[in-house]
Amino acid sequence: MTAWADALGFHYGTGDVEDPALPSGAPGTRAAHLRLRDGRSSLDLIDPTSFTTVDLSSDQVVTDHLDRWRRVYQGGIVVRPDGVIASRGIPHDEQSGVNGRPARRRFPR
Repeated sequence: MTAWADALGFHYGTGDVEDPALPSGAPGTRAAHLRLRDGRSSLDLIDPTSFTTVDLSSDQVVTDHLDRWRRVYQGGIVVRPDGVIASRGIPHDEQSGVNGRPARRRFPR
């Protein structure tokens, strides 16, 4: 792997490095980029000053990024200000409409 892969794929807590092109979505890894249907990146939803809950439904994501959405974002994630996943939600049936709204809920510091 290259230096950028080491930096982007580093897994806090284990010290392992994952391939950033195939993100796992595990806590301690960086939140992955997804292209959203409205033209933004999923990374645009992350607040660099506080923890952010990102809870995207599959219909907000372009078709080419659905596999990545299933691995990383399905069920919601909480992201630290530095872009690292702090915790994961519980995956839900994407057809149920549960939490199917754009997220930008913040936890107070």
